[in-house]
Amino acid sequence: MPSVYVYPLPHALTGASLYENLTAGDHDYHFRAELELTERFRAMPQAPPETADMLLVPFMLTQAFTKLRKGRNTPGHAQLLAWNDAVIAAMRGIGSFWDTRRSHHAVFAQRCAGPPFERNGLRSRSVAVGTWPSLWDEPNVTLLCFEPTTLTQMGRGILIPYGVGHGALDERCPGTSHAHGPPAFSAPRKSLLMFAGSIATNPARKPWVEAMTSVGEPECALVLFNPSSRKQHFNPSDLEATLRASSFSVQLKGHVGPRKAIFDSIRCGALPVIASDRTPLPFSDGIDYGEFALRVPERANVTRVLARLARISEQELRARRAAMAAAAHVLDCGPHGGMADAILARFASVAERRIRAVPSGTSTPLPLLDF
Repeated sequence: MPSVYVYPLPHALTGASLYENLTAGDHDYHFRAELELTERFRAMPQAPPETADMLLVPFMLTQAFTKLRKGRNTPGHAQLLAWNDAVIAAMRGIGSFWDTRRSHHAVFAQRCAGPPFERNGLRSRSVAVGTWPSLWDEPNVTLLCFEPTTLTQMGRGILIPYGVGHGALDERCPGTSHAHGPPAFSAPRKSLLMFAGSIATNPARKPWVEAMTSVGEPECALVLFNPSSRKQHFNPSDLEATLRASSFSVQLKGHVGPRKAIFDSIRCGALPVIASDRTPLPFSDGIDYGEFALRVPERANVTRVLARLARISEQELRARRAAMAAAAHVLDCGPHGGMADAILARFASVAERRIRAVPSGTSTPLPLLDF
């Protein structure tokens, strides 16, 4: 197994405190993987920085960027860039490794961005107002990123999923049931298909929501979020309970790349039905998403999709749920999950530029369902 070294930065510099008052229903909670992965890597045997395969910068830069990017003349902007510079200075205070072994460094990032991969998007808008951290533009650093650069460009780095690990109690998807894991593979589900989200985010969701509303419960279940507040959109227990009670969840594309709801669905036992051609999925070079997830056209006829899903046998459902449970372990960033190992296994290939990114592109890695 490749070795790791986590810089022993002062707690105040790491940004871990940004997550202290966030709950599972908060909009920005889905970036918490950068905190959980840092704790996971820190718990591993630490190699000397002179020889470690990966040197992790334990800076919650995604959450810091989300909280502080406001514009060129705001206090948040100045704090963000000063924080970025202070982290670099602290690493240099520990040793010369940032300068002599920069290609072995990993940094958490919102996007797999940086020149020359993105010219008209989040990075370019942030550069224009002076709110883009220099750590994200270092050409020899590997980004551990939550989103591709754009809908059509992956960028560079290792794509990691939104969401969090299972925690110390290993409560993978309790919902309102107090169970530690999703329902048994053979357990009956109340609903055939569910959707969770806001129709304001993506206009393509509206026809799906309208068709599913027309079909009604229990065959179709909806958990619609309030788009008026970025602070708290939903009750996570209600969302988990609906996922636990559904055989499938429909997933349309998010702003850029995969939605957090895909990974909620996987950990809660609802098989994802991805209605998108541009949804890259983490670690798809090792996880065969086709063993459990399905893909349909974004503008598919919902009635026909429901009829096709209803024809899937119980035997196939159980097999798909078993495959999804194995994938859920790899996608878990917590102390009992396999995501940290999956990152380390791929790090050298990206750091040494044998490949540019994992996955290599933004296409959905699934064949279209025949229906």
